[in-house]
Amino acid sequence: MMRLTAVHSSLNQPLYIGVYVGWLVLVGVKLLVCRCRLWITLLDFYYWKLVKFILENISLFGLALLSGGALLVPGLLRRGSKVSLLQATQIINQGKALILDVREPDEFAAGHLRDAKNISQKILPSKLGEIEKFKSKPVIVVCATGTRSASATARLKKAGFSEAVSLDGGMTAWQAQSLPTVK
Repeated sequence: MMRLTAVHSSLNQPLYIGVYVGWLVLVGVKLLVCRCRLWITLLDFYYWKLVKFILENISLFGLALLSGGALLVPGLLRRGSKVSLLQATQIINQGKALILDVREPDEFAAGHLRDAKNISQKILPSKLGEIEKFKSKPVIVVCATGTRSASATARLKKAGFSEAVSLDGGMTAWQAQSLPTVK
């Protein structure tokens, strides 16, 4: 009899453990489902709160997007190639580059880079024949701040000057670094 009890209890013990584990799994799944439903409900609730907030403040979001876009536009619309002061100095020291100053003659007379040729941006299209021999050579275009030289560089590239570049920062940056100028 003792032996049957031992066998009986050893057979039933795994059954009880299995029922217990099954019950825990069943309760755990129910809790998990309830927890997931709660999360879905919370996510749905906050999603609609966010949508409502955006719709109520659409003008602010539009203004934020517009101002962010306005900040990105100048960087995205780089007109022409630019070189830093160091790169320009290296190109100039190689000795085969044309330095084209597109400032007005009075600005040019106040100080310019050594060996620079002054052709004002206004008359540049009509004077392209004078610098035609530099089409295949580096051309560094200089102005006061780099704005006029960028548009002049774009114009030169359209005319076939493949190695035309603009000095980033122009003469202002050049003089701020105490690099040599000629009057």
